Amino acid sequence: MRDESHEDSGRRRGCPAGPVARGPPDLGRRTALFNFAFEEIELKGVHEGTEEFNFEFATVKCNVASYLGLVKSKTTTASKMFLEPTYQECETNTGLEVEAKSEFCAWFFTSGNEEGGKFEGELDLDCLGDTDELIFIARSGGLARCTVGIPAQQGLKAITYTNKEAGGVDDLTIDVGVTNLAYSQTEGFGFQKCASGAETNGKYSAHPTVTAKEYKGSGAAVSLWIE
Repeated sequence: MRDESHEDSGRRRGCPAGPVARGPPDLGRRTALFNFAFEEIELKGVHEGTEEFNFEFATVKCNVASYLGLVKSKTTTASKMFLEPTYQECETNTGLEVEAKSEFCAWFFTSGNEEGGKFEGELDLDCLGDTDELIFIARSGGLARCTVGIPAQQGLKAITYTNKEAGGVDDLTIDVGVTNLAYSQTEGFGFQKCASGAETNGKYSAHPTVTAKEYKGSGAAVSLWIE
């Protein structure tokens, strides 16, 4: 798990004992920030429903998706939040099994702006090395039919955040509806193989809920929210 430091300034907010009381939303457009109950917290995301990636070759659906992140900050606010994904039980809409390799890349969620009570941000994909990618390999009969690579990129839209109270603390639900994902396809072998090429029309849809817990000490659940 990566260790990221955030330099965003902000006044200390939050309380591990329960959700934080907030006033009515300001209907004007303003910059929003992620808020944490502690300066060091561990993040965990669990998807709701099937996560999908749409490529020219096929649509890849993953039935199991999880995310892990760590915030070690000098304040209790940040404009970015990183989550390392793990995708499992994936297959194409044409029935091919798909192996997802994501260990060298992480999604960076940007807090963005709040307008009319709605929080919208952007999504970046960050990878360790220049050649590292988020990879999906579609196979049948032991043969790779197509390999799709998603490289590091920035400014993906649209991302919407919703505060959610659960179990006495605040969690954060993220709606991912990306429509401008850049990727490449590498031709495989045999029937159902794809054509090699690069595209910028990929789509990524997901609906994870992100929870937080104290990184040191008790490890108790704590609040995470955007405002």
